[in-house]
Amino acid sequence: MEGTTIRPVESLEGLVAHLRGEQVIQPHQMDDLLLSTEEAVPQGPDLSHVKGQEHAKRALEVAA
Repeated sequence: MEGTTIRPVESLEGLVAHLRGEQVIQPHQMDDLLLSTEEAVPQGPDLSHVKGQEHAKRALEVAA
C-alpha cells in the first residue's frame, strides 16, 4: 500500500518502547524491483472460488 510505513518489531515490549518514545524502530525499506515482478505475487488456491463453507474459510483466514 502506497503511503504506508511498515515498522517491524521483534517483541511487544519493543513496540511499547517505540510508542512511548523510548526507542526508535526504523521503517522497513521495500525493494521496488521485487514488487514489480510477477514472482512477488503469491500464487496458489484462491478461497473466492470455494462456494459455501463460510466457517471453514474464515478459520483459514484467521489461522493465516
